[in-house]
Amino acid sequence: MNLNMKFALELILIFISLFLINIIFQFLIYNELIFKDSSYLLGFSNNQRIGFWNSSLGVSSHMLINVICNSFSIFCTLILYKIKNIDYHKILQLVYRCNLIFIIEMYFEYRNISANKELMFKDVGISIFSLKSKLNELDISIPPYLTYVTETINIFEFLYISCLFFYLKSFLNIDYLKSTMIIFFSYIIPMIIWLSIITLLSI
Repeated sequence: MNLNMKFALELILIFISLFLINIIFQFLIYNELIFKDSSYLLGFSNNQRIGFWNSSLGVSSHMLINVICNSFSIFCTLILYKIKNIDYHKILQLVYRCNLIFIIEMYFEYRNISANKELMFKDVGISIFSLKSKLNELDISIPPYLTYVTETINIFEFLYISCLFFYLKSFLNIDYLKSTMIIFFSYIIPMIIWLSIITLLSI
């Protein structure tokens, strides 16, 4: 098997694993909502069924794109730092493992829906660990153009960055400063640029 085929197969397997995990959690969430309100089951139209699959597919695709882009960004940063013997496939696997931290977030989201009787379908998608959720709890109004930013900033994003930091340090056997700089230039700066663009377009 040549390298291109191996790489394509690796991406397919990553996508399938992410898709299956998302389907499981989406199913659990929908099932919990139906348990809370049986009328939701009666109104479970074809559009909502399509929405269920689109949501699972969309989140899985988003996570796969994150894995590919983050891997490529880290790979390019490592080249700029003149670190030798870099294996992109290992970087890809490393970033994929770090992305699994967001699966834990899904689990806590499901637990939150199960525990909160007042939480309904319209509230799903707002992470309880996000800045937006905390601001809502304090009754602080958020301008519409800052919605995406406040949803993106959450505890699990910081945990993801921490995982990347320690994985890279261990994998490349580099010091703390170099690992910090690699994460800063390969992930944090692109994230700030992306959030800035979204915010400007939303104004």
